[in-house]
Amino acid sequence: MLKHSFETKVYYFDTDSYNIVWHGTYLKWFEVGRVECFNLLGEKLTALTEQDVLFPVVNVSVRYKAPARFDDLLEVKTSINKYTRFSIQFHHEIINKETEKLLVTATTDVAATDRQGRLLRKMPDFLLNKLKATEK
Repeated sequence: MLKHSFETKVYYFDTDSYNIVWHGTYLKWFEVGRVECFNLLGEKLTALTEQDVLFPVVNVSVRYKAPARFDDLLEVKTSINKYTRFSIQFHHEIINKETEKLLVTATTDVAATDRQGRLLRKMPDFLLNKLKATEK
């Protein structure tokens, strides 16, 4: 299955008043992973938008296991967990690079829609074919 990973440092603006990463910051890092997964498929989201295919987030489930803190170095891992004709589910893990401790796990579901927000009858065949090719 398709996987993407990147490192990020926790900056002061990522944290709350206790120097712990604010819970919403993780959503930004999940978004980076999703965009990069589409890039690995060879499909830029801007090009898909021009073809009237958008992928808004319809569900996020996050499990916060331990806090990340100011100045930590993190690894953000994203993979495509599963997909259907209508949607893609991404799996995310955030790990502290120094301690190797798993801090956060999450799933994010995106649905294939058009610019008016209507659910597509099915994802375009070229995209389904690329997703199928990642299973090998």
